[in-house]
Amino acid sequence: LEVKFKYQHLRSIETLGNIRMTELLLESAVEPNAVQVVTGSGPLVARHIVSSREVDLVSLTGSTEVGIQVARDCATHLHRVALELGGNDALIILDDADLDLAVNESLAGRHLNAGQICLAPDYVLVPEAQEQVVVDGLTRAAGAMYPTLLDKPDVRARRRGVQLRARR
Repeated sequence: LEVKFKYQHLRSIETLGNIRMTELLLESAVEPNAVQVVTGSGPLVARHIVSSREVDLVSLTGSTEVGIQVARDCATHLHRVALELGGNDALIILDDADLDLAVNESLAGRHLNAGQICLAPDYVLVPEAQEQVVVDGLTRAAGAMYPTLLDKPDVRARRRGVQLRARR
């Protein structure tokens, strides 16, 4: 059994949003056993999940402070733990998405508040058939936002390093 939860003091609007997101995922052909929502007081729910003998892995996306506590609790029960701390959100693009809108929202979300916000998408999940269209769109949009970026010596050096690592 794998459990993934967001440890926080949930306000009712967040709980309803999480429930609706789960419904949308299930309506879009996500396997029913692949997504779960656990509602309730964050500390109480987390304590119960982390102490359960039926849990094989605890996966947490949350703050560093909470991650430390969950890691300690998991260590006590020898549970495997996967932590994504400080906000690691995916932008999920579905088959029927407006790709231009998705590209624009991805960049806007990443640049909002200089990317220092828990909702800034760190990565994009996109159907393989649309991957190149999204990559090309992101490349064009980023190039329009930062037209001289690739001319900077430090960026050129990093790109050369990435290309060398990719060839190995």
